[in-house]
Amino acid sequence: MNTAFSTWTATRAAGLARLDAFLPHAGRAYAARRNHAVDAPTVSGLSPYLRRRMVTERKVLTRVLARHDETAAEKFIDEVFWRAHFKGRLEGQPEIWTRYRQSLAQDRAALDRDPALARRYADAVAGRTGIDAFDAWVAELEATGYLHNHARMWFASIWSHTLGLPWALGAAFMHARLLDGDPAANT
Repeated sequence: MNTAFSTWTATRAAGLARLDAFLPHAGRAYAARRNHAVDAPTVSGLSPYLRRRMVTERKVLTRVLARHDETAAEKFIDEVFWRAHFKGRLEGQPEIWTRYRQSLAQDRAALDRDPALARRYADAVAGRTGIDAFDAWVAELEATGYLHNHARMWFASIWSHTLGLPWALGAAFMHARLLDGDPAANT
């Protein structure tokens, strides 16, 4: 479980302090370990601050590039730009959000019509699927408002493919709980 988010403080000062703590790890260490260590210093912990604009992408990149050369920080820079890409995509194609909301309404209505679907959904959101990793991720998400990037992908895969649940219900479940839940990144 990632403990960095269990005491998340929603202030610009806290975001800048998190950035300062992460800066030494934003270069090659980030590229080497970002996918492996859930509670390591190579997990930036900046996404809730970026999501709420307490810290901007420009501020983050300026500080990272003041500490690391572009080659060393390339992977982290890529991730910041992916975030901006999806935000721009949603701004340029707002129908993406409209289609998601329509899918969500249809999927919620299906819960009323399909008792088996409703049971699978209730078990999933309660962390009672019997799939240990998935159930632990539900507990972590509820406790901290955070899941590591890879856990989010595995969660979504199990949600859709193993449990057979509609993706829009999973996106809504995650979005409502994630400290960094972002319409551009979560739909």
